[in-house]
Amino acid sequence: MITIVGNAKNAGKTTVLNTLISAYRTQNIAITSIGLDGEDLDQITRLPKPKIEVYEGMLVATAKETLRQSSADYDVIETLDIPSAMGPIVIVLIRKSGQMLCAGPSSIHELKRLIRYLKLLGVSKIFVDGAFSRQQLSRIGDATILCIGASLSPDLKQVMYKAKQIIEKFSLPGVPVKWANNPCDGPICAINEQGVHKPLPFHTTISFETDYLNAIPTDALAIHIPGAVTDSFVQAWLKKPLLFTIPWIIQSPAHLLCSERNIERLRRVSQSIFCMYPIRLVAICYNPFVPHGQLVDDDTFYQELKSITDLPVFNVVSRKGELHHE
Repeated sequence: MITIVGNAKNAGKTTVLNTLISAYRTQNIAITSIGLDGEDLDQITRLPKPKIEVYEGMLVATAKETLRQSSADYDVIETLDIPSAMGPIVIVLIRKSGQMLCAGPSSIHELKRLIRYLKLLGVSKIFVDGAFSRQQLSRIGDATILCIGASLSPDLKQVMYKAKQIIEKFSLPGVPVKWANNPCDGPICAINEQGVHKPLPFHTTISFETDYLNAIPTDALAIHIPGAVTDSFVQAWLKKPLLFTIPWIIQSPAHLLCSERNIERLRRVSQSIFCMYPIRLVAICYNPFVPHGQLVDDDTFYQELKSITDLPVFNVVSRKGELHHE
């Protein structure tokens, strides 16, 4: 399963999805989305949005009400007990090529249920179009494509700063084998050299006080945080330099909910952070088009992105990225 997420509206996610659909149209593929991210007009810019192109033989999982706007011919093969803001989710088999809206479940939990249904139907690939604010869905995919849009800010330096933050966050490593085989499934806990997990007296990082950290034993080699990592926890942690050598084990990059500023502060003190469910980021796509604005220089955008990542970088507008500067 490949998930497509973006840093902003108009980052180019639908264009990337259409490219993937076209490339794999001869295989058994299915598409869905999280929430509604395929309106005729963008709800912020009021500009036309690209439609999702669908082809004969592929499956689409979408809300029932969206079928009214389909220009493709299809057969409904199953109606699921998965709700959405636009009615129950249905799985349709495309009989004749056309365009469709795609509105999937609004929660990660329901999306996981839908993915299980689709896998039972024997599809070879599943593509998930993610709403720009729902980057956490990337943690459930086998691979993730990140789209960076110039529309985020008129200041290209700001766009690149935020892009670097997201890329670094999504690139957090998995848990070392010595801890991965013996995970802590309960509350926040400290792990010692023998692999013993000692539950700590605080059960959440919300409204966290610095004094709570005094409970961490001196022989702790790591701490496991099963829930969200908040700003209050990070701020308390940064007041305790003696703790900086103790790695964190968190669930996924999506659980790191602190501000960009605090993530940068953690990076500066070389805080180690491992993920039970790391994200496999495979490519960066970019859209240099700014709605109601000018096109950012393609070469400049490309070179700036290449300076902050070793991943492949592609232009979603010109679609020349496959050969771009290579």
